[in-house]
Amino acid sequence: MKSSLSEVLRDLRNQGIVLSLDESSKLRLRGPKGSLSPELLERVKPHKEALKLILEKGTKVFFCYGCGKQTEFYPTPKIMDVFRQWACSECGWEFWSRDFNAPPDNTLLTIMRAFRNSAVVRYAPRETGHGPQHDRTVPFCGPDHP
Repeated sequence: MKSSLSEVLRDLRNQGIVLSLDESSKLRLRGPKGSLSPELLERVKPHKEALKLILEKGTKVFFCYGCGKQTEFYPTPKIMDVFRQWACSECGWEFWSRDFNAPPDNTLLTIMRAFRNSAVVRYAPRETGHGPQHDRTVPFCGPDHP
């Protein structure tokens, strides 16, 4: 059974496992009780590069449009031009950002992703002040919008 990176991160956090990089940039996992279960190690293997990237780049806490909570976002290995993809550690919702210090927003790339992942994407009419650039499949445009 293949687990998503979000599921693996949640399980590692719930079991108190600490991730680190050694001097040669090799991923190290330390559990509170010593050795880790072979099942957990198997689930971590496909995500080793992504876990290293998380340790190198760090994570940030933002509001997630996917699960509707303040959650931790981590970088994914996906890059397009100057944009990097980031994902919610709770639900796996992804967004693209040029600057990770900026919170998720409804950029063109986010809307392109919505088109790709849903059969119907509805937009608010231009006269609402939101304009057609805002994806109506998310719960709301964001805290800075009316």
